[in-house]
Amino acid sequence: MEPEKLKIFISSAIRRNALRKERRTARRAITAHPFCIPWGWEDWSVPGSYPPVKICTAHVRKSNALILILGSQLTAPTFKEFQAASRIPIPRMVFNKQCRKKPNAHNFLKKLRKGITYKDFKNLNEIPLATRTLTAVGAFHRRRTD
Repeated sequence: MEPEKLKIFISSAIRRNALRKERRTARRAITAHPFCIPWGWEDWSVPGSYPPVKICTAHVRKSNALILILGSQLTAPTFKEFQAASRIPIPRMVFNKQCRKKPNAHNFLKKLRKGITYKDFKNLNEIPLATRTLTAVGAFHRRRTD
C-alpha cells in the first residue's frame, strides 16, 4: 500500500490575484515531490471566491507543513492560518517576496521566531528550490511523529 502523502498548505493573500503566479509555482514544486500534495484555496473555490477562514484553518490543522508566501501585506486570514500552524506545531516556511512592505507585513517579519524556515525571493525561479527544503523538513517531521 502506498504511504499517505504529506499535505503542504499554501498560504498567501489571494484577493485581486495577489501572488497567483507564486502560488502556482509553489504548487508545481510541491507536486514534483512524489510524497507531497499541495492544498490551497484554489482546490475548493470557484473563480473569484474568497476563503472562509474556518475552512482554511481546518485544512491547516490537517496539514503536515505550511508555506506562507508573503508579498506586500499580511492579510488577516493568512495570519490566522500561520497562527494555526504555529499552535500544532507543524513545519512552517515563509517565502518573503522582496518588495515594499506595508506595516503589518514588516512587523510580522520582525517578530518571526526560531523554528521557522525563512527564504527571501526576488523571482519565481527561486521558489522551487526553497520548496524542496520545506518538503524535506515535512518528511523529517512526519517520521519523527509516526
